[in-house]
Amino acid sequence: MTETDTCAQVRAQRGRIDLGLLLPPVDGAEIITDPVWSEEWLAALPKAHPLVRRTKLHATDFGGQNVIIGEDASSID
Repeated sequence: MTETDTCAQVRAQRGRIDLGLLLPPVDGAEIITDPVWSEEWLAALPKAHPLVRRTKLHATDFGGQNVIIGEDASSID
C-alpha cells in the first residue's frame, strides 16, 4: 500500500478514471473541481470561551485550540 497526494493519484490513473470524490484542498492544474455539497457544522463551546461571542466561525478560528470531532452526536446523553 502506498499513500500519495491527490494529484499523484490522478496522474497514476490518467485515462482510467472518470470521476473522483475528494476532500479539499486539492491543488493541481490537471484537476478540475466543483463542490458537490457542503455540510453545516456546529461548535459546542463552554459559556466562557472567547469564540462564544462570534456569530460566524471558520475552521481557522480553531487554530491552537483543543478540538474533538465526532461522527454523530445524536446518541450523547
